[in-house]
Amino acid sequence: MGYTMYDRILVAVDGSDTSLLALSHAVELAMVFGSELTLLSVIDKFKLPFSAEYGLGAQESHERLVRGVIENLNEVTVELGKSHPDIRVDPRVEEGRPAQIIVEVAEDFDLIVMGSQGFGFIAGWFLGSVSNEVVNSCTKPLLIVKKPADPKPGDPS
Repeated sequence: MGYTMYDRILVAVDGSDTSLLALSHAVELAMVFGSELTLLSVIDKFKLPFSAEYGLGAQESHERLVRGVIENLNEVTVELGKSHPDIRVDPRVEEGRPAQIIVEVAEDFDLIVMGSQGFGFIAGWFLGSVSNEVVNSCTKPLLIVKKPADPKPGDPS
């Protein structure tokens, strides 16, 4: 692949509406620039489910969470492969503090795309504070995607 402005794009995904919207933007950019996409899901090891809440041991809770994250990421990757077979998509799962992991992983990419606020199928992965921390810590170009505002009552559609 020849050099383009964005050869490699990192997309932070957590299953939330804003992360899926960010993914849509990243796909559009990948089509324009012929970019590779890496989909990154970060398991926040400091916010893992507690055993009392689920009636599970801590290890079982962790394993269930990891399985769910991997399954969700694989579903997204497979769907992208079907809808955009010409785009190379690599899934990646990491554990740690989400903002810190995104900033560390970002060093190998030309552009980072993420939602401004996430409340995915496992709440709390990416919060507004995560995107804020990434903006303030990352040295790579960032595209922060916000969910469009809901129309106000009486606004024309």
